[in-house]
Amino acid sequence: MVMVRRVESHDEAVWVGLMAELAALHGCATSLENIAAGFRFAVGHPEKFALFGAEADGSLIGIITLNLGHYSIWTNTWFGLIEDFIVAESHRRQGIGSMLISRVLEEARARNLSRLELYALRQNLPARSLYEKIGFESDSFYYHLYLR
Repeated sequence: MVMVRRVESHDEAVWVGLMAELAALHGCATSLENIAAGFRFAVGHPEKFALFGAEADGSLIGIITLNLGHYSIWTNTWFGLIEDFIVAESHRRQGIGSMLISRVLEEARARNLSRLELYALRQNLPARSLYEKIGFESDSFYYHLYLR
């Protein structure tokens, strides 16, 4: 049975492993030390981040982060950004991603966020299909410029 719960500091090793898998999928060059430091920062700042994990048989098999620190000047509202979303390859296509997003939606509504945003790789058709099935709409392109 799979349950979605808040992630805690003792989940660091598994979180880091899943994030390393996500970084590889994105072609992102980072270190395990950076991922671990980012995890500890997020867990230590629950006013800025809500971290959730899908657990089966005592181990995390999927993770998701809700970044709470986005404010829209033109709508005068706070909104959230979904990040760090991955389900272990061996557990994909079993509804676990939907469970994680549902938990984030619940949290976002409880915190009175006006909207949620997320980014998906153009070639990640299964993820894009999931987002659209849930109700997300794509209306723009995502650009980034790395400064460091």
